[in-house]
Amino acid sequence: MGDDLLRQMLDDVRDQSTPQHVREKFNNFYLRRQYKLQHKKEKYIARWSHFALTSDMVDKISIKFAPNLSKVQFEIE
Repeated sequence: MGDDLLRQMLDDVRDQSTPQHVREKFNNFYLRRQYKLQHKKEKYIARWSHFALTSDMVDKISIKFAPNLSKVQFEIE
């Protein structure tokens, strides 16, 4: 009985995925990640354009938004 339980536990724990299945999962993960990062980038640019109405504000706002935008762009690439 103990051997049967051990065999069943090992069958349940063993990785039963195929390489094709793993490839599809990775593809879906990175595709969703890319969409999220693109959306985040667009939100940063929209916020920047909303707050940067004058040239003085462009300089002030760019100091805060540029590092965040560059991080997102780096992750996209």
